[in-house]
Amino acid sequence: MIAEASGKCAFPSSRQGSIDNFRSLFTCFPTIEYQPAAQFQMDNILNSLLGGLAVNSPNFYLFALAGCILVGVFLLTKGGDILTDGASDLARSLGVHPAIIGLTVVSIATSAPELFTSLAAIAGDAKDLIIGNVIGSNLANVGLVLGIATFINPIAMKGCLPNWQTNLLLLTTILFSAACLWIGKESFDRQLGIIFTIILVAYLIFVTRGAIIDRKVAKKSSEATADPKEEETLVPPWKSLLIVVVASGALWLGSDILVIGAKGLAEFASIPQEIIGLTIVAIGTSLPELAASCVLAKRGESGMLLGNIVGSNLFNLTFVAGIAGIVSPIPVNPSLGQVEFPVMLLLTVMLCWFVRKKEIRILHGTFLLLIYFATIGTAWFLHG
Repeated sequence: MIAEASGKCAFPSSRQGSIDNFRSLFTCFPTIEYQPAAQFQMDNILNSLLGGLAVNSPNFYLFALAGCILVGVFLLTKGGDILTDGASDLARSLGVHPAIIGLTVVSIATSAPELFTSLAAIAGDAKDLIIGNVIGSNLANVGLVLGIATFINPIAMKGCLPNWQTNLLLLTTILFSAACLWIGKESFDRQLGIIFTIILVAYLIFVTRGAIIDRKVAKKSSEATADPKEEETLVPPWKSLLIVVVASGALWLGSDILVIGAKGLAEFASIPQEIIGLTIVAIGTSLPELAASCVLAKRGESGMLLGNIVGSNLFNLTFVAGIAGIVSPIPVNPSLGQVEFPVMLLLTVMLCWFVRKKEIRILHGTFLLLIYFATIGTAWFLHG
């Protein structure tokens, strides 16, 4: 990536009020024009290879697409298993609650595709996709991912996650919606991007500080009853973190290959592009969260599962949108306020309510899935 800077500081010469003075501070940041450098993009190479097969060997092309889907499913399944093992080992070796690892390490790892997708959209002059990408991912994380997880196992809710975590997510969602729709701006610009990035940094500092305090308390209480054999079996933190990074790479690669294969088969079957975009591509960026959450639900790791969903949504609203806004102003389509923004707020309120319940079951999951797919259908009808 090549960043070019231009622009001058523009402090107001006269007193214009505290808000104007505060906003003027951000105009000192130079304009950054995001230009893609020569990048290695696996999906472009794979698409080129498949395109050659479609022309020269149509029969083998179908087998190649099916192979992409199988390889993608395998990488997602194994990546989810390995990521869960690595995250659990990291929580034990650091002596922190699994929800903390879910809120930070796992959520950032599984949300990285959204960040890469947004930066690629800026590079490809497709900025209109970014806000939709953020909203769509948050809708999928609660409506689709949490909904499907309840079909695998009842999700224990009460005590797994502090209420302030979901309350912060709700407040951030309201602020994000207001910033995009109700403050009279034509775009999600650098000023807003910096503000939302600062929110994430403050959140991570607060969570990390709390984890360090909890670790010290737990260490003191366990010193008297420590088992030397158990300490020897703990995986070193650096090794657990490396496993998480490798597993995240498998999830990203698997989701990319699966989407390419599924999209190719859909196009071969003459399915309209709008349907492909609203289903395969939209769900594709949430496949890492879905794969990891299904494994976590199967193993009863409710705290890490919820931490992953809440942390991913916070990461999308603050860092994904924030960094994209800092790099280049993002246009906001006002029509998103008809369905997508209200439903995102609704699902976040429901998540806050769920956290206060003992557990959620298939009935709750079914309701979440119905809301999600009804939203997708309504959005396609209105914008398609």
